[in-house]
Amino acid sequence: MKQESLVTVLNMLLLVFLIVTANNLSQSLSWGILLLYINPLELVRALNLLIAEFITGKEFMNFGSAHIVFGLILYMIIGLLGMRYTRIVSSTNRT
Repeated sequence: MKQESLVTVLNMLLLVFLIVTANNLSQSLSWGILLLYINPLELVRALNLLIAEFITGKEFMNFGSAHIVFGLILYMIIGLLGMRYTRIVSSTNRT
C-alpha cells in the first residue's frame, strides 16, 4: 500500500472516530468499553476526564482508571511493536 493512500484512509477513519467520540456513544452502549480500546480519541477523552476529576473533585461519567491505564499500556505496546517493524526510507534513497 502506498503511503499517500494510507494517509487518506487514516484521515477518514479519524473522522469517524471523532464523530463517535463527540456523540458519546461509548457511554450509551453496553459494549462501549470496546470503543475505549479501539478508538484512540475515546481513550484521550477518558484520560482528560480522569485528570479533570482529579483536579476539580467533580464526578464525571467515565470509565474506570484501570480500564484507562490498560488502554494506555495496550497502545504503547502496539506503538513499540509498530516501530520495530516499520522501515522509513527517505525519498532521496529510493531513486
